[in-house]
Amino acid sequence: PPDWKFSQANKATLKMFGAPDEGTFLKLTPWTISPEKQPDGGLSDEKAKEMLEIALKAGSHYFEWEHKCLDGPVFTAEVLLTRVDIGEKQVIQACIRDISARKRMEELLCLSELRQNLAMSQINGVLWVLDRTLRFTLSRGQGLAAMGLKPDQVKGMTLEEFMRPAGPDSLSLAAHRRALQGRSVSYEERIKNID
Repeated sequence: PPDWKFSQANKATLKMFGAPDEGTFLKLTPWTISPEKQPDGGLSDEKAKEMLEIALKAGSHYFEWEHKCLDGPVFTAEVLLTRVDIGEKQVIQACIRDISARKRMEELLCLSELRQNLAMSQINGVLWVLDRTLRFTLSRGQGLAAMGLKPDQVKGMTLEEFMRPAGPDSLSLAAHRRALQGRSVSYEERIKNID
């Protein structure tokens, strides 16, 4: 502080930001290796100074940040800023990890889940998933409405609780227990006046 220029950079840092050498990197500041704005719309130069001040006062500060390489590409990073006292002087050590690959995977997973949920909701019938204790973990499909149910309304309920009106001799309970033993099972049963 107060200029917040870099005073040292290891080889991993130079590689991450595409700097040819340490001398080139030391002329930079945290906001010059960031896009103009962060994802929340805040200006990088203002927000970077805020993050540094928080770390200076609190001793450390951990957050996500968008950085950019010297040759242009932007990447998402996890940043840990730690205050280090060197005699009377205070400096901030930054540990930066590129998490853009992880973020892309999270986005793809979220998109995949959305597609899967949409497909399941369009099934002309009911799809349910139970765990090994025969407890519902998912229920979807257009057939739920005919049973007076909403998607995932029975989530957390056991099949036995759900089938209670059918009694302990329910074909569904017996079929699911056989399926847990590794058998392929097909059956028909009337549930809430629906075959």
